[in-house]
Amino acid sequence: MLSLIRNCASSIKVRLIHPLEDESGQGMVEYVLIIALIAVAVIAFLPGVATAINKVLTDITTKLNGA
Repeated sequence: MLSLIRNCASSIKVRLIHPLEDESGQGMVEYVLIIALIAVAVIAFLPGVATAINKVLTDITTKLNGA
């Protein structure tokens, strides 16, 4: 009877602790965080890049129309 209780206790311990040790999704979460950080950086710099491109194209159009 005592061995049955020990086996049950051991089984419960394994079932409670094992999910805490499972790190199978950790790599995927890290990749998602990196992609999210890159997306935020792109969104932050996009207006500045768009303004610079618009200025270059406006200068080209002005020079072509003036020629």
